[in-house]
Amino acid sequence: MSDYHTENNTDLVAVPWQSLSDEALLGLLEEYISRDGTDYGLEELTLDQKVRRAKTELEAGHVVIVVDLKLESTHIVSIDEYNQSTKENSKNDEN
Repeated sequence: MSDYHTENNTDLVAVPWQSLSDEALLGLLEEYISRDGTDYGLEELTLDQKVRRAKTELEAGHVVIVVDLKLESTHIVSIDEYNQSTKENSKNDEN
C-alpha cells in the first residue's frame, strides 16, 4: 500500500505514463520507490534496478500515475488502490 491515499478523493485523474517526459517519469518513479514500505524482498537493489522494476510495474498496469486536481500533486499508486477509489466515488455520485 502506498503512502498516498486515494480514499474518498473525487479529483483523481489517471494519466498515461507515456504522456510524460522522460525526466518527469523518472522523478515520479524515484519518488514512488523511495516511499517507506516499498518492499523489494531480501535482495538489495541499486536505484537504477528499482527504477527499472517500478517502470515495469507501470508498463504492466500494476500501478498507475494519478493527478490529484484538488491537491495539485501527482503520484504513482497501485491499480487496486486507484480502482477502489474510483469505485467508491461512483457509489457516492449515485447517492
